[in-house]
Amino acid sequence: MSFKLRILGRPRLETAGGESVSLATRKAEALLYYLAAHPNDWIPRDALCALLWPRSAPEQARASLRQELAVFRKAFRRFDVVPLRTDGDKLTLSHEVFETDLAAFYALLNQGTAAAREQALSIYGGRFLKEVSIKSNPFDDWARQSASDIETRALREAMRHLEDAQS
Repeated sequence: MSFKLRILGRPRLETAGGESVSLATRKAEALLYYLAAHPNDWIPRDALCALLWPRSAPEQARASLRQELAVFRKAFRRFDVVPLRTDGDKLTLSHEVFETDLAAFYALLNQGTAAAREQALSIYGGRFLKEVSIKSNPFDDWARQSASDIETRALREAMRHLEDAQS
């Protein structure tokens, strides 16, 4: 079973067959989005705690993270997949289970061809994590900065595409 995750524009998660999948809490969704935006990174649990529960004591933030991880895993249990991988105190999304528009966007841009650039721009569905806020300053700040960076890259590539078309 694989899942398609759209995070360029308004986020949407669905099975490869098009069935919509939702997570029970905004923090579980935020966890998914953050891990999806860092496809090859192993994220320390403490970093996730600081991102999602910045005003909580470390023990409380760890307990909250454990709770959200349980919510996260429960959402995927019925599909018989392991959505997360762990290595000691670090986590990553099981990227063989998730296809993201953001990863496809960057992979196409990295090919460097005009055709790949055009295809990447067609994938760009709008502002990264459009209308997502969990009222956690570190997460919301990260999401805003990431959106700005991605938008800048998309605009730069669109300009290159126009220049290529005029040549």
